[in-house]
Amino acid sequence: MSVADVTDTADVVDMTDVVDMTDVVDMTDVVDMTEFPENEYYSVDRIIGKRVRKGVVYYLVKWQGYDESKSTWEPMENCEEAMSSILEYEEELSVKSCPSEQIEIVGIEPSGSPDGGITVLVKTKVADRVFKFSNKEVAERWPNLYVDFLENHIRFWRRSSA
Repeated sequence: MSVADVTDTADVVDMTDVVDMTDVVDMTDVVDMTEFPENEYYSVDRIIGKRVRKGVVYYLVKWQGYDESKSTWEPMENCEEAMSSILEYEEELSVKSCPSEQIEIVGIEPSGSPDGGITVLVKTKVADRVFKFSNKEVAERWPNLYVDFLENHIRFWRRSSA
């Protein structure tokens, strides 16, 4: 698959916002639930973390229409309507843990962030999907693979003096 083949964004998963919060957030981090009216229905925007406490799996849920600071830890049993988000999050975690032999870097693109970062397009050899990771994350997780990709795809030209 070449960079030119990666034009359909329907098969691209943006990994730049995914954080494994397993050991970062403590159970004492509780959002004041009085800010959420009881009779309203809340839609899941995405899953941004996972942890297991006393054998119970909890997912950190980012609620649609609410700031990330209002995210709450929910036991899996409360997340039945968010199964597609959970499956996507679990797939993203599995990609992050893949060894470099199972990863292929298929391209890079500007991240669109104000800092001018680079987004790296990564494909696993098992799944037929492309995931987006930050430049920094790819350099930390698969450094040799990333250096090889850059050496083979980035060209520099020297201006000739007139």
